Amino acid sequence: IVPKIKERYPGRKYMAGGQQFYQHDLGMGAMLFGYAEKAVPDTINWLFNDGPKPKGQDILGGLVVDCNTDYKAMNLGDYTIDYRDDDYIRPHEMLTVELSRGCKFRCKYCNYAFLGIKEDTSTEHDLLRAELMDNYERFGTTNYILADDTLNDRESKLEMLGDVVQTLPFEPNFACFIRLDLTVAKPQQLKLLSRARVWKRHPSSESTDRVSVKLSSQLSVLYAMITHYPGIITGQRHIR
Repeated sequence: IVPKIKERYPGRKYMAGGQQFYQHDLGMGAMLFGYAEKAVPDTINWLFNDGPKPKGQDILGGLVVDCNTDYKAMNLGDYTIDYRDDDYIRPHEMLTVELSRGCKFRCKYCNYAFLGIKEDTSTEHDLLRAELMDNYERFGTTNYILADDTLNDRESKLEMLGDVVQTLPFEPNFACFIRLDLTVAKPQQLKLLSRARVWKRHPSSESTDRVSVKLSSQLSVLYAMITHYPGIITGQRHIR
């Protein structure tokens, strides 16, 4: 699609962003991977205002910027996504909101850049509430997916989300990614998730084969699925 865009709009500059390292020439002037809040301003200034060149490698037909190394933004504390009025967001759409970054666990199959993070990188109650209220007042948004890699890694985060929800003048609905075995070891998490109106929970299981999950350090997840949530094994993908 990029060649077609360039053909239609010749002479323009393009940049791309994502979580994974780029492996192909995408026809972009700059390609950023990782959390890029700190890298984007420098890259835009270089591309469009003849500013100094950001840190990066001249490969794959453009400048590849490793934000996780050269522009670290893993623990910002404020992860507010400032949607624009001309994003034309409709009330029924599901937006993204982020409570924290990093994962406490070290599953062997995972290539996420920030594993084994012990520090609490959660946002603050007032920042989250302000973001949800702003989206509701401007777009009528009530549906969200939580971008956290493992929402239930900290109960303090679930409690904070629930506290925010209880103060809102509307009823939000959240989807998320969780570790299923934690809800077995700490059954009170199910009440915290419900209080926070987190209804759609994607369990973090990569396989139901015992050998595979042993290699990926997820035997506890498989045990939780078989013993406590057998419906998932037989095809029920989400729990309520």
